[in-house]
Amino acid sequence: MVSVKGRTMLRATQKTRVYGTAISLLCAVFWQAPLQSQQTASRPRIPGISHVGYYVSDLPKAMFFWHDLLGYDESYSLTKKDSQEVRIAFIKLNDHQHIELFNEPSIQPPNMMSHLCFAVDDIEQMRTYLRSQGYDVKPSNGKTRTGDYAFEIKDPNGMTIEFAQSLPTGMEMLTAGKFLPETRISPRIYHAGYMVGDAQKTVDFYKMLGFTETWRGVGDPKELSWINMKVPDGDDYVELMLYSKLPEGPGSYGGKNHLSLVTPDIEKAVATLEARPAYQVYKLIASPVVIKTGVNGKRQVNLYDPDGTRVELMEPHTVDGKPRPSSTAPPPPVQLTAEQDHQRVLDQMHIAVLRPAADHDPKSPNAVNYDEAKANPYPKLPDPLVLNDGKRVSSAKAWWTQRRPQIVEAFDRDVYGRVPAHVPKVTWQVVSTRNETQGGIPVVTKMLLGHVDNSIDPAITVNIELNLTTPATAPGPVPVMMEISFEGYPGAKPPALPELGWRQLVLDKGWGYAILHPTSFQPDNAAGLTEGIIGLVNRGQPRSRTDEWGTIRAWAWGASRALDYLQTDKAVDAHQVGVEGHSRFGKTALVAMAYDPRFVIAYISSSGTGGAKLWRRDFGERLENLAAPREYHWMDENFLRYAGPLTPGDLPVDAHELIALCAPRPVFLGAGALQGDGWADANGSFLAAVAAGPVYELLGRKGLGTNTLPPIGTPLIAGDIAFRQHTEGHTPAPNWPTFLEFASRYLHGPPSP
Repeated sequence: MVSVKGRTMLRATQKTRVYGTAISLLCAVFWQAPLQSQQTASRPRIPGISHVGYYVSDLPKAMFFWHDLLGYDESYSLTKKDSQEVRIAFIKLNDHQHIELFNEPSIQPPNMMSHLCFAVDDIEQMRTYLRSQGYDVKPSNGKTRTGDYAFEIKDPNGMTIEFAQSLPTGMEMLTAGKFLPETRISPRIYHAGYMVGDAQKTVDFYKMLGFTETWRGVGDPKELSWINMKVPDGDDYVELMLYSKLPEGPGSYGGKNHLSLVTPDIEKAVATLEARPAYQVYKLIASPVVIKTGVNGKRQVNLYDPDGTRVELMEPHTVDGKPRPSSTAPPPPVQLTAEQDHQRVLDQMHIAVLRPAADHDPKSPNAVNYDEAKANPYPKLPDPLVLNDGKRVSSAKAWWTQRRPQIVEAFDRDVYGRVPAHVPKVTWQVVSTRNETQGGIPVVTKMLLGHVDNSIDPAITVNIELNLTTPATAPGPVPVMMEISFEGYPGAKPPALPELGWRQLVLDKGWGYAILHPTSFQPDNAAGLTEGIIGLVNRGQPRSRTDEWGTIRAWAWGASRALDYLQTDKAVDAHQVGVEGHSRFGKTALVAMAYDPRFVIAYISSSGTGGAKLWRRDFGERLENLAAPREYHWMDENFLRYAGPLTPGDLPVDAHELIALCAPRPVFLGAGALQGDGWADANGSFLAAVAAGPVYELLGRKGLGTNTLPPIGTPLIAGDIAFRQHTEGHTPAPNWPTFLEFASRYLHGPPSP
């Protein structure tokens, strides 16, 4: 039901009862993106801000603030569908602008701002334009309850942005010229501000709508604080309030998510407020208004509604008539929790819900599956030797020039993300050199740091930690196995190994080894996406593209930078460097091997989903686990679609094609027994190796040589793809001797003098 004047008149005739109650209450408490279209349509006019919506926890208190203190009338209201209780009260500012107060006494979210609405002169043209820009805009379902046309989209931060077209039969036009008392403290909205975590992406969003950037301001001289974006066909603007960390608690966004009302004379406006009886109540429970000159050179005062939302009165001109220069400071580094960033990604990709991850609790409705009979819900794999147009690849040339680039593009776009075009340079420093003995063998150990140039954002320091150990008495450069290591991993112990373990085995062969610490240059959590190398490239902001690299791709980038150094060290045979990793770093080692052809061999241990295990398998770790808040940072943002609106069966690629990208170079895949390492799904990696075999064979190499999973403990090392499932748990140690036997066919130390 829409109520117009009768409701407002009721308030006028019963003001003592309604607002008197409100005053007594106030004295008693403290106030608290998308597929791209082939053709771009033209954009309709956007003349200004139509309205801003705010949640209020107590409508009478909010009406006291807006009516008694600020002098506005309620022009109409909407009741709840199942009662006569007011759901939305419309506070009229002028004939084209209003405030919507959503009566929600049961919720007190941190963000009391519901939405921001812009007026357009052609709603259907706006739909068409946004579709041409890649937005999934639903068809019109008729007029709104107020008799106008409107629809919503989400901005990159998840803020609801509405577009509305007023109609002659709608409430805005029907109430034109009415409910505009002389008591109004301001005639119009000057701007609306709200918190933004991704500055550049939000600026790009508004530029797509035709807005122009007019000013950048700072509170701290070292960091950008806000960016003003003016509507295309008017004078109103949006103030993007940048943050480094989201505040917590009910209504805590209210200082940033604010409304600014223009006033030609701030002193006169303050005097008007102070003369009103409502102001005597307001100053008992809130700070008295104080005129201040802002960074923009304009005088202003701040008021706060009962839920802590800031309403700013501001003069439109600077105190001296001179515009203030726009700041060149960088945006502040953003600090989001994993849950906050995960939700930000879901909002900007319009994903309402994700499928549940596999749960280790056997009583859970989403309990992990270890039943092979239920493991293949998507049995059809993409063929690595069929082009996107359906033609079959029949030559090595077609593989290298056509099919392989297609597979790389799919992994870049939908799984691991793209390495940015301009990643800062890494300069290597030998921090220390030690001559020592390991297992009776004299060795030289170098501690190295790769300093990443951080001139684009000096506040973020990134260093790659690498250790290199080589035989001291080798007659020449030696092969080196690089481990992407759990050593030094925050809060966790490395897999159990003998005292020297695989390192001694490598040294016994006359080879060397290197230890790369991946978390030294990129943290292993979503909160760290604004830190490390990913954060440095983005200048402390959240990832700005849905196909931007995730943490696994960043770790693999670091492995390649470590290889850059190894190829300069005279103790290392630059053409004989292999890579090894276990678990999440097994995923990383396989990605590094696939993308960097300089690695000549790889040992991939218990890499599970995201590594050598088929994505389409439901056995142990699922695709959905990697899309959940704990691990989604490993992947790019597009990947999350396959755990929500899409399925693993919709993925254009699978793990066998990641293995195929390593061809013709040798790859050894290992895992442990079901009891202790079932999560990694040894059979899932074996099947992926089988499916990668045809690519190796096309290139003149050998696959596994069998389609049948061998008995546990049986090595398959006769081909260029190797496999062994050991009898122990989640550890790479038992397979090292078999891997080194396999690797000895490819790596050779220097000949004796």
